[in-house]
Amino acid sequence: MAALATQIKLERIIKFLTSLTLLSLSTLVFGENMEEFEYCKIERKSSEIELQEWSSLIQSLTNLEQIPDRTGINPFTKEETLFPGEGKAYYVVSGERQGNIVLEGGALLTAGVPMVFCTTLASKLSAVASVDDRS
Repeated sequence: MAALATQIKLERIIKFLTSLTLLSLSTLVFGENMEEFEYCKIERKSSEIELQEWSSLIQSLTNLEQIPDRTGINPFTKEETLFPGEGKAYYVVSGERQGNIVLEGGALLTAGVPMVFCTTLASKLSAVASVDDRS
């Protein structure tokens, strides 16, 4: 029983140190002010990020809010259209929506989300976060 408790404590310590290491590496790679990067791409090298796991992560984090479905007018057909919110989330800080994240082609594309938060998401998904130049 004591060995199990010790193992759990060690796993928690390793997880904490890993998150610190990721943050430190991000600072080294992206510079002191990681907030300046507006676009990020979070992806895995070995497999795609699945909708189910992304949806579960949205529900588990307080900084994410599922984007609801909405209706609007298609600018080409002028018909009312349903725009689905599935696979999309707002990045929220202190109750304010500050950015968004979209699952597209098995990768997460962000806009207005700090790199440090992207790195945290990548860690939770066993993925890698990188600056995404969309110019």
